[in-house]
Amino acid sequence: MCKKLFFLLALLLLFSFNVRAELIAYYPFDGDATDAAANPADGTLVGGPTFEAGKFGDAIKLDGSTQWVNCGNPDKLKLTGGTTVTIMCWAQCDSDAPNYASMVTKGIGSEGYRLFGWTPGDRVIHWGVNGSYIRDDGAGSPNNLDDAAWHHVAGTYDGATLILYIDGQEVLSGAAAEVIADNANEVWIGNNSNSTARQWKGMLDEVAIIDGDLTQQQIED
Repeated sequence: MCKKLFFLLALLLLFSFNVRAELIAYYPFDGDATDAAANPADGTLVGGPTFEAGKFGDAIKLDGSTQWVNCGNPDKLKLTGGTTVTIMCWAQCDSDAPNYASMVTKGIGSEGYRLFGWTPGDRVIHWGVNGSYIRDDGAGSPNNLDDAAWHHVAGTYDGATLILYIDGQEVLSGAAAEVIADNANEVWIGNNSNSTARQWKGMLDEVAIIDGDLTQQQIED
């Protein structure tokens, strides 16, 4: 999904009576960390990251050490008490990225939500809400991002099931049944405010946080 995001979600709200989806935050990273959604939660650039040609327009480039985006902890990013969420982005990961390389996170453990690379060398993806998560391990995994290419990564949660999509294809799913818990951790892109050595090394583009669980067809579009 790219800068068609607003158009897609507008169509969802107008024509799909069975699906509720609200765009909470959208960071296109076209030269800055502005949130292009309503009631913006603009990000603060930490460590002087740069912007380079990305998947669509510009993308943010992070060094895996001192650079990330701090989006704070405004109410709209908490999703407290909710049972649906979709987190997605375009991601390009360097092969030497740190362990637990974070794409979009709001803490670790039993609260919030998190989408990150799990193990160095394999770079399979971990998607979790509260204490529930899905991931797999090992080279050759279908959700392996260690090739330095651009991939679309999306995690959805509908109150009962976590699903991970890579390049529009479902690669993992797992049961989870809980509301999204509140926590005081900030939403960071490219790191984790609760464990600050979990930096992304590479580029990120078109980051979106959605209150609602998009379908595979909507993610592919």
